[in-house]
Amino acid sequence: MKIIYFLLLLALASTDLKAYLEPLPISVNSSTIRFTSTIDKLDSDFQNLIFTNNTNQKFVIDRFEFKGGRDKDFFKITDFSVIQKGEIEKFSSLTITIKFPVIFPITPGIKVAALLFHFPANQFNKNLDSLFVIYLIGNILPEPPPTLKEYTLEIPKINAKIGESFKLPVLFKQIPVIPDNQTDNVKFSISFNETMMTPENPNQRGRFLDGDQIVDVNLNTNLQNTKVGDTLYSIDCIAGLGNSIETPIVIIDSTIRFFKGQRPLYNIKTKIIEGALTITDIYVGDTIPRLITNFVNDLAIKLDNTTIKDNSNLNLYYSGKVKFVVLDLLGNIVKDYSNILMAHNLLSDEQFVLERNIFITKGIYLLRLTKNETSVTKLILVE
Repeated sequence: MKIIYFLLLLALASTDLKAYLEPLPISVNSSTIRFTSTIDKLDSDFQNLIFTNNTNQKFVIDRFEFKGGRDKDFFKITDFSVIQKGEIEKFSSLTITIKFPVIFPITPGIKVAALLFHFPANQFNKNLDSLFVIYLIGNILPEPPPTLKEYTLEIPKINAKIGESFKLPVLFKQIPVIPDNQTDNVKFSISFNETMMTPENPNQRGRFLDGDQIVDVNLNTNLQNTKVGDTLYSIDCIAGLGNSIETPIVIIDSTIRFFKGQRPLYNIKTKIIEGALTITDIYVGDTIPRLITNFVNDLAIKLDNTTIKDNSNLNLYYSGKVKFVVLDLLGNIVKDYSNILMAHNLLSDEQFVLERNIFITKGIYLLRLTKNETSVTKLILVE
């Protein structure tokens, strides 16, 4: 069990502007302090509260009191001899030590109290309050569930074209023996490096630092009948244009958590056999990724200029029914023109204007014309 103890300090003053602009005669540190412990070895934690006298006269704390119902009993000032004297010499400080918790046994939960310090009113400017309120918050977290023997999961190798949607499966490679303890649902989380792919679900992107992707899902299963080779979960992804043909899919972290309703039972860490994503329609020449576009007799994209500064005339050559989309380098669709393209009985061209205002930012984009399983792609630079 962990104890996180927040000490929030707030000094109350009057609304007189002149008084606020002047240095306060007495100030108090206002840091946030964190302590940790476990439920079976619950030790008290101590935090120092420091009053500082910013003047050349001595101040005296008249009295103090805890407020907050029964929660106040979990907090205690330990050095009574100092606080009973309560003198703060000129241009010096007085340290008061607060202890939490002081009642055992203790159950998980948040304990909140206020510690009030009273100074004689005649020591202060009439525009300043002589009461200091210190807020005490002790947060006692429940003990985390135990971690059992690990699963071995596998990410297979994936081949995809730029902008193509695909499923990234997480497969069972090795399964531990897990206790039959009435588990009825499982939560699975996995975080992986930012490769040339990105999850289709925006909630699964960029949740971690350094561009890592994270997927966190609830599975209505207890995994009791799982077999090697089964798919634990498939992540819907889009292939983007990176700076290499193949990029490793590096798993940062992965955990399977078992629950009975909302009650956590235990966690199982996972070992991952990592895969890779191969982009099949680029090659790298002079360290620059370039498109591989097979010659197609009945599909072609023609532009007056591949550097787009204003609206540009665009010609599409095709026969039959086609789809035409504009993609960014992550494979996201910027604009789908498919609905406005007429089907052609014979090979002919379709002319329209590629609008500059569909591009929110400058950079490299892709034009893709697709008929059945065949496609051609052209890179453009938007300035």
